[in-house]
Amino acid sequence: MGWWIIFAASPPEKISTDPTFWLCKWCSFHAHCHGTAAPAVSCRTCAHVTPEQDGTWTCARNDCDVIPVAFQRVGCDDHRHIPRLVEIRPGFVSGTALRVERLGSGLEAGWRLVECPLPEPFDKGHAYDFDANEQAAIRRRLRRGNGLYLVVEWRGRIAGLLEVTPQEWNSTAWVWNLMLDRAIRRQGIGRELFARAVNWARQQGYRALVFETQTNNVPACKFCLLYTSPSPRDRTRTRIPASA
Repeated sequence: MGWWIIFAASPPEKISTDPTFWLCKWCSFHAHCHGTAAPAVSCRTCAHVTPEQDGTWTCARNDCDVIPVAFQRVGCDDHRHIPRLVEIRPGFVSGTALRVERLGSGLEAGWRLVECPLPEPFDKGHAYDFDANEQAAIRRRLRRGNGLYLVVEWRGRIAGLLEVTPQEWNSTAWVWNLMLDRAIRRQGIGRELFARAVNWARQQGYRALVFETQTNNVPACKFCLLYTSPSPRDRTRTRIPASA
């Protein structure tokens, strides 16, 4: 159990969601699980630090191959708490899907997306949840230090994530995640995150934002169409508008 906790991408689940549960009331970390208390500052609660298989801890922020144990206990000014991405419920339900329809032929060929009803609504369920593998991938990208990372806090928990990284080879910015919890949608938060992604990409000099989603995630597709301007040469990319 100890090995699993050390290498987990996020803290373990609560033993109960009820703050009055008798075991929780006796626990020294009751305020962390059921309140708003933050973990103590140390290297072992920092997003920049990784536990290694040989028992050592390394820091990507300060290029430290092995962090001395005494220093691990106090951390440094660059400390960043590990976000609890597993608290986000980013699933969706859609009663329609998009189908690619070919238009014309030869050099004049093109395509369009047609929205079609489904026999029954598609529920993504927990398939979009931030599991350990996805969190590990995010942490690897975060350590590069060249992207835009924003989280949305709501009622004491993480409820949204924006993650954008550069693709220098074609001067674009890839939007890995623009995720919102179901409970905070349709409040303009997604629009604000998108505007921040546009502003960041423009400041960095990139020519387009690149999104990827599924044809059955029609809500996400409509969101992208509503706030973006398709590039005439590549419909998977979005030109950065003149003003956000």
